[in-house]
Amino acid sequence: MKEILIVEQLKKYFPIRRGFLNRKVAEIKAVDNVSFGIDRGETFGVVGESGSGKSTLAYVLQGIYKPTEGRIVYNGEEATHAIKSNPKLWSKNVQIVFQNPGSSLNPARNVYHILKVPFCAFKIARSGSELRQRIEQLLELVKLPADYIYKYPNALSGGEKQRVAIARALAVDPALMILDEPTSALDVSVQAKIISLLSSLQKDLRITYLFITHDLSLLRNVANRIGVMYLGKICELAPTSKLFSDPLHPYTKMLLSSIPVVSEAEEKAKPKKLPSKGEIPSAADVPSGCVFHPRCTEAMEICFGKEPESIHITDNHEVRCHRIN
Repeated sequence: MKEILIVEQLKKYFPIRRGFLNRKVAEIKAVDNVSFGIDRGETFGVVGESGSGKSTLAYVLQGIYKPTEGRIVYNGEEATHAIKSNPKLWSKNVQIVFQNPGSSLNPARNVYHILKVPFCAFKIARSGSELRQRIEQLLELVKLPADYIYKYPNALSGGEKQRVAIARALAVDPALMILDEPTSALDVSVQAKIISLLSSLQKDLRITYLFITHDLSLLRNVANRIGVMYLGKICELAPTSKLFSDPLHPYTKMLLSSIPVVSEAEEKAKPKKLPSKGEIPSAADVPSGCVFHPRCTEAMEICFGKEPESIHITDNHEVRCHRIN
């Protein structure tokens, strides 16, 4: 089977409760009717502003949050209920690397004890010597010296912490890794090294990546396909080259035209400048019709009252916009 993961009409709503009786008065639509598939061995990117629902999507797919509705298929088998009933088994197949390595590592444990946890939880290593050998192999994979097993997180740089976090995710040999903005908390020079490491690991270990970021220019170099997310919905999905050369959704165009460039040639390659209008609304107060219409410079009357459906332009390119027909 080509697709390792299929997501169908996935929703994650958080209730807002108030009063003495704790009644639900509203709900936050963090992920709202999202569908996509990830091919085995590819890097699938998800991009959008803060508040678009990217991290919530990652946490649902990891099993941290339970989906409100929808279906998740892994390796051709229904996995929605398996994630709920057996999260430990699911985490062996799907691992996550968090945005801030400093907060995802226990400051009271050294690298040896941090990396020891997954091996012991899944009973992978049978003896102390085998455990140490496997941990040293992990450190070698992420380009860290073996003597780092004695170091604590506060003695590591940001890039080194993220390498330890990546090593921990690799310990159980997952087929799919969710990268939740893995470089956003790092210096620019360190970001490039982490991206290079992830690329080489994918090539050597044949891992599939779901790469979540707010940086569209970063995905241009690492992703095979990109889903543009806005207020809980995928508004455009296309191969990376197609998304950059022929963006269709006004929000995609706005993101692309906002990318900083350093040369006239790069400026000419960008789509027509679309001004960034307003800010993303709260997911607790989603606009009617097309959720992007309050910020859209191309909005029509239909956009205010009717939600657009996802339209397939080609097999690999789809967009959710009334202007496309």
